[in-house]
Amino acid sequence: MDSLENARALYTFEEAQETSFETATTSAPDLLIPQTFRRFRPEWLGFPHPQKRSDIRDAIVNITGFIPFGFCLFLYLRVSGEFSQTARSGAQSLLED
Repeated sequence: MDSLENARALYTFEEAQETSFETATTSAPDLLIPQTFRRFRPEWLGFPHPQKRSDIRDAIVNITGFIPFGFCLFLYLRVSGEFSQTARSGAQSLLED
């Protein structure tokens, strides 16, 4: 316990009570566990906000803009001979630790 002298909170969970646990330090509050558990946000993977027309428009702009850009960049790099070097460098950076 000597290494924990600067700890802000220390809960040992050695008490016999099931709903509250006292801290071993004086700076932290006791830990209270409710009888029933309820999720903070009921929607687990829900959409963060109501879908708007601008969301659909943004998706269309992204698809029609970035796919041709990526294709043109690929053709440019392939014709100039830099594609293989770029691909090798990218693969090497992914494989290095």
